[in-house]
Amino acid sequence: MEAWSRIAKNGLDFWVCNPLLEHCGAEALFTTRKGGTSIGPWDSLNVSAKTGDRVADVNANLQALMTALSIDPGSVRGVQQVHGVEIVNPGAELYPTVSPGADAIFDREGRHVLVTVHGDCAPVYLAAAGNPALLLMHAGWRGTAAGITRRGVALFTREINCSVKDLYAAIGPCIHECCYEVGTEVAQAFADCLGNRCREALQVVPTPAAGARTALTAQAAGDKHRLNLARANRVILEQAGIAPERIFENRLCTACHGSDFFSHRRDGGQTGRMMAILRRTEVSKREEGRSLL
Repeated sequence: MEAWSRIAKNGLDFWVCNPLLEHCGAEALFTTRKGGTSIGPWDSLNVSAKTGDRVADVNANLQALMTALSIDPGSVRGVQQVHGVEIVNPGAELYPTVSPGADAIFDREGRHVLVTVHGDCAPVYLAAAGNPALLLMHAGWRGTAAGITRRGVALFTREINCSVKDLYAAIGPCIHECCYEVGTEVAQAFADCLGNRCREALQVVPTPAAGARTALTAQAAGDKHRLNLARANRVILEQAGIAPERIFENRLCTACHGSDFFSHRRDGGQTGRMMAILRRTEVSKREEGRSLL
């Protein structure tokens, strides 16, 4: 079985991480842009009203999404994302209000449906076998380099008193090095963050006749860099102690696949957002008497 599979529900397409469902009873999902109401650059399943899209269309998209996945809107918990490292316990409902600024949600009891919204940033999902706790992170370059992923792993293990070896992680679709050229500030931040493994996520694109350089020295020579945000988060998860075979990376680049995903970088900012969703299968059963799948 593939680590990630594409599924359809009520005309909407989603990606789901199979191992988290199998080993942890956790549904880790990521929406595509297909099946919604929005038009123009937000065509069609845009889930964010902060993009310039019509509020009525976004509301219709959210309603279609909740219906397709049999989600009670009262169980949804989201955050006001700020590209930082703060992690909160379940706060306000997704719509019409959200909780204060943060980029990750930890639910110790697994009673809620956790959501984050994404335009290129990586969704990182954490769960453990035999424990209901869930953690969902919105990991952009700033949050990743500043340590949100490491903080998430540390908080999860501390709060439920488990070993990091018990954790499973998934990384959803996000921007990859093929489409993500970054400057000196970002390159240095990831060189510092990833240490001797930075070359796994940060590629040097030499200037003509520059010769071979490392990611640590290329900035001084004016070279460009390309960042794989998913791989950077994988490296951090491994450095935090999660076994490589328990980390499941969706290798789709949001910027490459324009028919499936919105991309802030590709579309110059005028575009929609996808949604990452994490919930226990028990939540589905309580709501509809059956699991999503």
